[in-house]
Amino acid sequence: YPDLALQVMLGVWIRQELKNSLSVPPRNQFFHCNATKDILHEKELGAMKEMVKVKDWHCKYLLSYAVEEPPNYWMNSMLRCDGKCDPEDQLEIPFRVSPAISNPPREYRKKVRVVDFKNEAYLNTAMNDTIDKYQRCLTSIGYPANIPQYIKGIPIDNKETSQESSSFQSVEIKHRSCLVLTTFIEECLPILTKCLSTSNAEIIRATDALWFVTQVRVVVKDMKDNHEAFEFDHTECEVLGGEVSGAVLAGLARIILVI
Repeated sequence: YPDLALQVMLGVWIRQELKNSLSVPPRNQFFHCNATKDILHEKELGAMKEMVKVKDWHCKYLLSYAVEEPPNYWMNSMLRCDGKCDPEDQLEIPFRVSPAISNPPREYRKKVRVVDFKNEAYLNTAMNDTIDKYQRCLTSIGYPANIPQYIKGIPIDNKETSQESSSFQSVEIKHRSCLVLTTFIEECLPILTKCLSTSNAEIIRATDALWFVTQVRVVVKDMKDNHEAFEFDHTECEVLGGEVSGAVLAGLARIILVI
């Protein structure tokens, strides 16, 4: 349904524009645009106007996700906005949603206490547990800065030597590269479903998966001893339907990282 798909995309773009309009006075200019009135239902427009009126930061319009070094507050806001692990709404409100916006408006801060990411009341035990387990799983495969060492089998506290770099073989590198993706898909991703709905978990999955695939490709391409000039293709991995398994080296790779 091309027409329906276009209509949905237009709605998404309009909602994204609300976020930008909050920083440009007058705050109500967004609601005078013809496109806004034509695409969004009057009930949603009313909710958006109310949001701007009270200067609240609403998940529906500000929520996003990006790959960041820990602590990744985008992950915090994902869990908090989703609410799967806070079904009775016991956590304090209002709360910060976008790490890209440093502070709510000054006049809003005077009226209401906004719960910050660093505040213990931002997440509950189940949410914190999800973040901790997911982060530890990512770290076990080199995230965010040790993927080159992980793929090459170099202890993370050692510097790469010429002797070590001369011993890399394409078959081994492919196995280690697929191990990164296999661990990510089979061990890390299931952790997200505890406190995230399917749609929000998929946002994180897609973003982090693309980041991992890109990082692995860059590492393989930039290897000084890649005499065979081979390139990594994630579709070769068994976990994604290919023939290259990462399980063979799983034990060795994890031991090297822990040392």
